[in-house]
Amino acid sequence: MRRIVGKVISAIIETFTHSCTALNSYNLALQQVSDSVIAGRAGG
Repeated sequence: MRRIVGKVISAIIETFTHSCTALNSYNLALQQVSDSVIAGRAGG
């Protein structure tokens, strides 16, 4: 029983970690895009 609970917890943690990593990458890309837009407006 305890082994199953441990597996479930580690699976949840792994999924959460992957989600955070994906979210960070998305935020980073979004920031770069908005920076480019701001730079383009300032330059243009």
